[in-house]
Amino acid sequence: MAGSDITTFLNPLLFIGMILVFYLLIFRPQMKKAKEQQNFWGSLTKGQKVVTTGGMHGKITQVKDDVDYVLMEIAKDTVVKVAKTGISQDLSTSLQVNQQKAKKAEKIETEASSE
Repeated sequence: MAGSDITTFLNPLLFIGMILVFYLLIFRPQMKKAKEQQNFWGSLTKGQKVVTTGGMHGKITQVKDDVDYVLMEIAKDTVVKVAKTGISQDLSTSLQVNQQKAKKAEKIETEASSE
C-alpha cells in the first residue's frame, strides 16, 4: 500500500517537472529571441546596412513606421521594397565588431613579432 501511495504522488510531480524543463529549455529562449527580433525590426533606421533573409545586401533608404516595409538600395539607383520581417541582420554593427576583432588580432600579431 505504501509503495502505491508514493507512485501516485510522484507521477504528477514528475509530469510537472517535465513541463517545467520544456518551458525553461525550449519555450522561454524561443520567446526571448522572438522579442529581440521584433525589437530589431522596430529599430530599423535610414542608412543601416542590412541583409535580407534571401541574402540580398543593401542600405535602407526609407523607413515608414505605419507600413510593414522599407525601401532598400541594393545598387546605385536600384531601390527595392522589402518587408521588415524579411530583414535578418544588421551589417552596420556586424562590420564594426569584425573590424574591432581584426584590429585586436593585428595588435597581438605585431606584439608577438616585435618580441
